[in-house]
Formats: sequence, C-alpha cells, structure tokens
Amino acid sequence: MVDERIAKFEVLSKRRFGAYLLGSSRTAMIPGAALAQLTGVSAYNASFSSATAEEYAQYVSYILRTNPNVRHIVIGLDLFAFSDTFRSYGNMPAGLRDSTPPPLTFLPEQFSLSEFWRSVLVLMFNLRGLEPEMTIASDGERHYAAYEKALAEEGDALRAHIEQEVLRGPVRWQKITKIDEGRFRKLREISEACARAGVQLTLFTNPLFVEYWQDASAPELRLYRQLLERTVREVGPIHDFSVGYELNRDPANFFNKSHFSPKLGVRALANALGARSDYGRRLTAENIENSLPPVWHDVPLR
Repeated sequence: MVDERIAKFEVLSKRRFGAYLLGSSRTAMIPGAALAQLTGVSAYNASFSSATAEEYAQYVSYILRTNPNVRHIVIGLDLFAFSDTFRSYGNMPAGLRDSTPPPLTFLPEQFSLSEFWRSVLVLMFNLRGLEPEMTIASDGERHYAAYEKALAEEGDALRAHIEQEVLRGPVRWQKITKIDEGRFRKLREISEACARAGVQLTLFTNPLFVEYWQDASAPELRLYRQLLERTVREVGPIHDFSVGYELNRDPANFFNKSHFSPKLGVRALANALGARSDYGRRLTAENIENSLPPVWHDVPLR
C-alpha cells in the first residue's frame, strides 16, 4: 500500500493551501474542511501515522519554502513525537529527503491507510444514522473505491507489502524515558520559522480517553507535564485537551483510548483557534501553574 507520507506529500507538492494541519493518526481524524471553515482559507490535513517532531519540521519547512500564501499552520502534539526512543519507520518523500520509492505504483487517488481508516469511520457513521460533523461521505466512497482498485490491480504486491511492513515490521513503541532535546529543538525552530514568515502557528495536544491516562505510568505522566511546561516557556502558548476534561470521559467521543472521533476533533480545533471556548485550556507561561487540570497537580516535574 502506498505510504501515507508519500501520498500526502504528493498533494502538498501539487496544490497550495492557506492552512495546514499536521500531526499523527490522531490529528488525521479531523476533517480538513473544518480547518477551512474555521480559518476562512483553503485547508488540508497533512497528518500521518506516527509523526515525529523531525517530520513536523520537514513538512513546515517545505510549506514555508514553497507556499508564500500560507496563513495558518496548526499542529496536534503527541508525547511520543518527542520521545528519545520512538521511531516512526516512515518513508519520507524524496521531495523532503532521500527515500526509497513506494512499494506500489498506485497513486492517482492519493490513497493511504489513514485515509482508508477515516473512510471506514465515515461509513460507520452513515450506517448508524449519525451526522458526522463536517465529514463528507463522498470522500469515504472515493477512497474506498481507490482501495478496491488497488486490491484488484496490485493485490499480490499489496498483500506482500502488508506482510513485510505491517505484520513483520520492527517494533516502534518502546518505553518513553525522556524528551529528546533534538526533537524538542525542532518545535522551537518551527515556531521561529513561522514567526519570520508571518504565519500563525497554533499548537494543541490531542485529546486522549481517560483510560489512556489511567493506564499510563508515573514517568510518562511526568514527561507529559514536562512537555507542556517546556512548550509554554520555550516555544509559546498551547491549547491542552489531553486529560482532565469531561469530554475525555465519554466513550462516545473516542474510537479507542488514543484516537478521538472527528466530531470531538472539530470541537478541539475550534477551541484551539479561538472560535469556541467550551473545551480544554489555553496554557501560557504565565498561567500554567494555575490552569492545569487537577489531575496534573500531583504529578512532579522532576
């Protein structure tokens, strides 16, 4: 199957947007149409699974270098993106750095695993008779058709790729021991580059289901609070949706412990961009000590 990084970059290299959303498979759940509606400019969700801070920086650098009309860059942050042990094993597009070509030749629909997952979710919404906020059913139908075409035309290669890269792929998730200084520096570089270009940078933490934090270790909680603390003191404000909010306790807002629904994602995005003020908290260097949810009060920084 076509690597989603390459598929998304194909779109970025051929079209220019006024706003971009970057992040992991969590952020990928937010429809790009929501960002367009909230900013009033054309928008694209360029998020992909397991995105790291280096990848944020590579994409932002490319966007700023090639698109003088960009106005907004929004990034949904995850702790693992800054971990010293996490590796995404993603194939970066040749337009960003040297990379091996995708294992399949099928590219016309910009199909990727993350888009197929989103398409299935759209179908689930439709079958349940629900109205997915700002989610366009035709997108799901188009991507599902692309999947069927890929399976029909390159089924053997598709199965071989999944067997090698997915089922037998190396383990990516390891115990997070510390925030990698090189990766955190990338976030500062992104902020400085956006400021020089006159681009509005908005940072937020992805919503996580309450059980995710109940299962988290004390060191992981400590590192997450460190990430929040360092971001507001060394980079700038961040809107936090990670834990401690009533909406994070409702299973209807999540597909699993670490992936929220498109509807909750749109609500978080609206709050991060200032269009709403009914979810999460905007953290700054001045208010972080008093504005963190109670769950963080007993989590030490060291």
